[in-house]
Amino acid sequence: MLFGAGDIRRMADDDHRDYRKALVRAIRSPDADAGVAEFGEIVTRALGAYAADSSERAGSSEAFAATTRAMATELLVRVFFGARVGSPAGDRLIAGYRELGPYGLVWNSQQRQIVAYATIRDQIRADLADLARGDQGITSTCIAAVLEAQGALDEAMLGNLITMVDMGRSDVQVLLRWLTRYAAQHPAIVDQIALDQIALNQSSPTEQGRSLAEAFVTEVLRTDQSERLERRARHDIHFEGHFIAAGTFVRLCLWESHHDEGSFADPFRFDPQRFTGSMPAADTFAPFGLDHHKCPFADLTIRLGTQYLLALARGYRVELSSDGEPYRGAYHWEPPRRLAAELVAR
Repeated sequence: MLFGAGDIRRMADDDHRDYRKALVRAIRSPDADAGVAEFGEIVTRALGAYAADSSERAGSSEAFAATTRAMATELLVRVFFGARVGSPAGDRLIAGYRELGPYGLVWNSQQRQIVAYATIRDQIRADLADLARGDQGITSTCIAAVLEAQGALDEAMLGNLITMVDMGRSDVQVLLRWLTRYAAQHPAIVDQIALDQIALNQSSPTEQGRSLAEAFVTEVLRTDQSERLERRARHDIHFEGHFIAAGTFVRLCLWESHHDEGSFADPFRFDPQRFTGSMPAADTFAPFGLDHHKCPFADLTIRLGTQYLLALARGYRVELSSDGEPYRGAYHWEPPRRLAAELVAR
């Protein structure tokens, strides 16, 4: 562990409650929300550069992976720490995360990760101090600045934010790759999304219903992104005739429940229309966890995926130049390693 207090998810009762409450309050603040709204600009710029690339590696799986990884990192650095890509603060943080793990989260931290973590931490502290003095190197519309203003950004909280970005950039990248693959496989649906009037000016459910783009993202989470929940029983539990002893490691199989034909008709068919109306109950569909332990970034993830898909659908027709078989990643199934897309401007 790179910082002493550890993961919020594993904190004791009172600490877990207090830290999580402060984090959720910051995530839901208008200031933090402003960073999410800028993701469309990040996507449009990155997809444009990828589509226009004429270098030797253009259209390769390596180029596509680098593009989606960069989008995910730039987004999260902006949302969490207020540093925009191209700014000195943004470039320093992105370089720091590249040093922390060039291809994503490194579980077994070595000296390289210890040094990189300390560099990122110290830079964020310095950026926030500069912001308090009126320096606009970063923007105040970010999660870290909101927590700092609330007096809630101690070393434990900051360590969690740094780690969340490190983990999140991998998860977001995988989601973007899944969305691209399904977009290429279902061009007729993507054509509809490009013209979806509900999603033209907003990307959240209204009285008109959930946009097709948002439903598409949700269906991707059902089919592939969600895998399991893991818990440890703190007390003896009697559940539906079964005894679970205190201390037992429990795995809740989300992928299987999301492919239960008793809950989803023709569950192995990709069909975003199943999510254009009301959402299924949590005991049927839980891609972000259950009850008060639900991931606080659930709504944000849907919005990010929707913004990406809208930019992709409205700007390009998507074809796969390289594909393969999905593989089992650390947490869930991931798109083929050799996945690459060709983007043809509409």
